[in-house]
Amino acid sequence: MNQTDLIQKIIAAEHQANQMTEEVKEKSEHIDASVEAEIESLRKNYLDNAEKYLARLEKSEQEKSAVRLKELDERLETKLKQVDVIYETRKDLWVQTIFERIVGKAGG
Repeated sequence: MNQTDLIQKIIAAEHQANQMTEEVKEKSEHIDASVEAEIESLRKNYLDNAEKYLARLEKSEQEKSAVRLKELDERLETKLKQVDVIYETRKDLWVQTIFERIVGKAGG
């Protein structure tokens, strides 16, 4: 093998190495882009699922709060009716007791 053939083989090998390096670089960039796209897809999917979960949770909590508020309103209404009944049955007694205490003090 003469020197010219050797130089040509070296040049060809270097050219082939440069070509392989370029192919690896392109594949690496493609893989990087693919991984970034997959990460973005996973992130979006995770956020979508989290938003759906929070929406269901919010709805559930609102429903529970509405039920609890209704129960409290009913309890309050019952207590107010009880107070009204007590007032109606004892108002004359209370008025008489107050009157006697006032008159009794003034007259006493």
